[in-house]
Amino acid sequence: MSKLLNYLLFALISINFCHSQTVSGEIDYKVLTKYQPTNEKMNTPVLKMVMKTLKSNLEKEYRLEFNFTESLYIEVEKLSSIDSPGNTSSGYERLYKDIENKIYRKQSEFLGKRFLIKDSLQKFNWQLQSETKEIMGYTCRKAVTTQAIVGKDLVTKAEEIEITGWFCIDIPISNGPMDFWGLPGIILEINTEAYDILCSSININFDEERLIKIPNKGESISQKEYDNTVKEKLEEIKSKFKS
Repeated sequence: MSKLLNYLLFALISINFCHSQTVSGEIDYKVLTKYQPTNEKMNTPVLKMVMKTLKSNLEKEYRLEFNFTESLYIEVEKLSSIDSPGNTSSGYERLYKDIENKIYRKQSEFLGKRFLIKDSLQKFNWQLQSETKEIMGYTCRKAVTTQAIVGKDLVTKAEEIEITGWFCIDIPISNGPMDFWGLPGIILEINTEAYDILCSSININFDEERLIKIPNKGESISQKEYDNTVKEKLEEIKSKFKS
């Protein structure tokens, strides 16, 4: 039944996509973390202050600018400074996705050096579900998948976590926040055990093309090469503290 539901829904949406290739717009998202101390020893004033700082760094608002095949995902706070008159800085992190060619570019900085990560989009094995709910006035359908998450030290063994996505077939764009994509409609919400990505505003235009700026600053590097660079530097810093 699940396979039949997947087939019928994708078939229906593929017809809708053919008539919607001028759709474009922007969607704002807010990231909320779910971490809570697991025992009383961790629930100290110092650790509370540390967690408050971490939450403020992680819980930010982002904007997804998109057309039918491309998108740019960037922190909203950075957008306001970028748009300021006379500002020529390109040092902010941004993620560009090309859905048609299944590639991405991510402009990022590490230890003061700018990188331009170029690689293939991760493929998500989405399983469509029958549940629906309303988000910002749009009816959304549920889909679930898993993703391997590696520790920030890039050494900790990857763990599979379940991801729930809520997508809207009325906005026929196979895109979404962060690196998520691959559903027959824009993804308006992501839920995991560690964080939620919630839609806060939607601006859609079905009659206008939108030019998406492709990041082009920084040393060109693959995702694996970038991860290895970060891993080596972190290990180097650790060894200095130990000695």
